[in-house]
Amino acid sequence: MLNIFHRHRKHITKIENLGLVGLVLTIGVASIDSVWAIYLFSFLKSEAKVGFIAGIFTAVSFFASLALVPFIERMDESRMYKWIIFINGMLYLAFAINRSFIIMIILAIANVIIVTTRVTTFGIITRNESKIKDISKDEGMIYTLLNIGWLVGPLIGGFAADKFSINFVFLLAFIFVMMSFLMSLRIRLKRSRIAEKNHKHLLRNFIQYFKKWNRISAYIFACGVAFWWGFIFIFMPLEIVKSGLSLSYVGIFLFFITFPVIFLEYHAGKIADKQGCKKFFVRGFLLLSLISGCLFFVNNIFIIALILILASFVLAYIEPLQESYFFKCIKKKDEERYYPIFITNKAIAQTVSRILIASILLVFSFNYIFITVSLVMFAMFFAALHIKDPIANHTGMKVK
Repeated sequence: MLNIFHRHRKHITKIENLGLVGLVLTIGVASIDSVWAIYLFSFLKSEAKVGFIAGIFTAVSFFASLALVPFIERMDESRMYKWIIFINGMLYLAFAINRSFIIMIILAIANVIIVTTRVTTFGIITRNESKIKDISKDEGMIYTLLNIGWLVGPLIGGFAADKFSINFVFLLAFIFVMMSFLMSLRIRLKRSRIAEKNHKHLLRNFIQYFKKWNRISAYIFACGVAFWWGFIFIFMPLEIVKSGLSLSYVGIFLFFITFPVIFLEYHAGKIADKQGCKKFFVRGFLLLSLISGCLFFVNNIFIIALILILASFVLAYIEPLQESYFFKCIKKKDEERYYPIFITNKAIAQTVSRILIASILLVFSFNYIFITVSLVMFAMFFAALHIKDPIANHTGMKVK
């Protein structure tokens, strides 16, 4: 009887274990992200300044991503990823005990570089452990687990900051990140192939990446998703607090805006493997553009929050496709060369979104942000009309 039970027990794959590590890690990271804008505001006392400083931090991550290309090609990503998590946790501990603005800036820049390295190596590891035919499904599963972290983390962060302090949230994040580090030590990952040719010329790599439309389009769509979340996590918390609501409401809002994404992204990944990505990009970005445009005419913070939460149902059919679309558009031998460049999309989009929106707030009211977001989403929709779905194989890419 025991043998029968043992024989039928479900084996947890490496991808699923990676997802669980990412889940625990993301709870810590998301608890910080939910209060990060408020934390910066406590030093800067200005919404516009918060946007500009946050934009500078993400600009640093852009240059860090480029600099990582030759470094990652020489390293074993699986070992690097584990120790990067450890450093990430120690930085959160330093944030927890810090009270100085200058030290906060230094820690934030260091954290940006570490997070960029962690995200880049995690993406490559996930690809290495996936079969090409299962990329969208595996990415959907990974995003589902990560989004559970983004669901729980803000709730923990918002209530902890409201009941205790933001510094206490950093302490909680340290605990979660160190838990994920210990979990990662138990996973035996493939040793990464050391690149035969080390691509040291960062500018040349960057120019080479943007010579093909399929790689450009993958970058553009990922920028659209990052632009959306950059607005949500920086300026919505500030507007909620400005409206007279407590930090716990920030956590509740971020909890519910992530909720639809969790239940639909895995499903979207599986469908995209069969039907392709194009129609999801086209319909999704068009709907987000229309929704954002309508929000310009809404002034009630609760109605704005509710509509943005509903918009997450749309985003759930776009977000898990951005990386799977990228991997289907390139040859396997080019992954380590181009993935660190692809991952700069988040830094570029969030730098632009934060600085652009901060500039708008210097002149106009909060509602004008939605016109900006609507125009950006429409640009994504227009780009999606001009792509073809790639069908990847083990040697590279072909197009329908």
